[in-house]
Amino acid sequence: MVTYKNKAGIGAYVKGTITINGDESLKIADTDPVFIDKNQYKTIIYNQFIDGRQIAIDSSNITAAVYTLFGEGKKSLIMFSKQVCRLKVSRFSTVL
Repeated sequence: MVTYKNKAGIGAYVKGTITINGDESLKIADTDPVFIDKNQYKTIIYNQFIDGRQIAIDSSNITAAVYTLFGEGKKSLIMFSKQVCRLKVSRFSTVL
């Protein structure tokens, strides 16, 4: 899950790629640009499966590099942002 905030005075499109590094590396990417209105937040939740296999990184030292293209239109994603952060893994189960 990644949350973006558009601090600009106009709406913008974003398209992200996340590289997760732990015991192995995984790459997750948006297929289409996502619109964020001015001064708004947008949270994108990524599927827990890649190529039919469940994402499972068992490591206490996990980082994610978030690369984001953004711009005023879907076809004008000309600006770039990168942020690297450390991740915390939480596991839970639901009993119904």
